[in-house]
Amino acid sequence: MYEHVKIDTLGNETPLNLIDSIRISRDTTIQSKRYYVVEGLSFPNNGNSWELQAIIRNENGNIVSEDGSILFSSSNFTDTLW
Repeated sequence: MYEHVKIDTLGNETPLNLIDSIRISRDTTIQSKRYYVVEGLSFPNNGNSWELQAIIRNENGNIVSEDGSILFSSSNFTDTLW
């Protein structure tokens, strides 16, 4: 579970009372690569919850979708990612 917080310019955190409840429900193999199915509830910036289901894998510090799109990178901070 992940709690949403607001961080001001001084680094102070203010809880927003929104909790993401995301879990890995199972794994699967696609083209000989192991992926994880994540499911749960998420709260985007507007405060409304939505159901989430994604198939992802970790590759070289990147979170990658089943179609090969990079959703998150731990080393590339210049591109806009999903």
